[in-house]
Amino acid sequence: MKRVRAFILAMIFAFSAVGLSACANTNNPPVYPPPVGPGTQPEQDKEITGVIFNNATYTYNGLQKTLRASNIPQGVTAIYSNNTGTNVGEYNASVTLSGEGYVTKTLTAKLTIAPAEFKFVEFNDATVAYTGEDISLKVKYAPNGSTVVYTYNGEQADGVKQIGTYEVTANISMANYVDKELTANLTIVKATFGKEYGLKLESDIVDYEEGTSHKLELINSEELPEGTTIKYYYNGEESDNNVGVSEPGEYQVRAVVSNPNYEDQEVTATLTVRTTYEEKYGLVLEDKTYTYYEGVSYKLLLNKSMDLPSGTNVEYYYNGIKDEANAGVTGLGEYRVSSKSNRKNR
Repeated sequence: MKRVRAFILAMIFAFSAVGLSACANTNNPPVYPPPVGPGTQPEQDKEITGVIFNNATYTYNGLQKTLRASNIPQGVTAIYSNNTGTNVGEYNASVTLSGEGYVTKTLTAKLTIAPAEFKFVEFNDATVAYTGEDISLKVKYAPNGSTVVYTYNGEQADGVKQIGTYEVTANISMANYVDKELTANLTIVKATFGKEYGLKLESDIVDYEEGTSHKLELINSEELPEGTTIKYYYNGEESDNNVGVSEPGEYQVRAVVSNPNYEDQEVTATLTVRTTYEEKYGLVLEDKTYTYYEGVSYKLLLNKSMDLPSGTNVEYYYNGIKDEANAGVTGLGEYRVSSKSNRKNR
């Protein structure tokens, strides 16, 4: 019983002390934790919903492309990773969404940049005359930085020079573009012997000399391109190695210039091999009329008889009668005068 009384007294004393303390601190009431009981739960963070972050595909154009999320709730922050790209490829983008009172959420999407097509490029057929140098077809309007590889009849080359028709293929490639193949035809035709060669065959008049051959030759023939041949024809007959002609006469000379890479060209001229004094020296007997005077002798003389070579004999005939002394005539009348030379091979 003594122990029970002691315990009760101790409890009374303790509660009295607490009551006195509470009365002494009326400005600071005690704080008690909220009651927890059946049906009561603590407030939880919300899920982030309704945000759109979709895949996207763009065609390369040299500009940066970006994936962005949309419909983000107020108070939510978006942090992106790998969501931009410029060059062709696939980019695995992500966005992390977070905010006070929200459960952090990560969304993923794919950004695809597809290669572009070559636009506006041209590759056209062409016909060009032979030049002796490489001739090539070129693609027009290819972008700067592109690479073009050409093949001619299936063989890679920068150009060709021989006459013919070639199927030319151009393969264009460049980073961020789809490779493109174009074809065109290049035709190289025979050239013409232009003014730069100065082909000319000049007419000539030569004097006949027994046993001597006479010929015409092209001027500047030594300047003709390699592989060129020249054939000479005199009055239609080919002269092998252009030995020419040895008989008097007038010859129409034709030079035919040929080369596998050039159109044939003909040049013509006239070669005259003179054999008479009239032809050679231009001798002329001119008509004259005189007034008759008794005892006076009248005669005609060749206009250039003084130019004739030494040893030349000129005979004059008046109405068919030889004037032995070249004294002329003294009687009235009209006379038919002729001359004749008697030098060999005149």
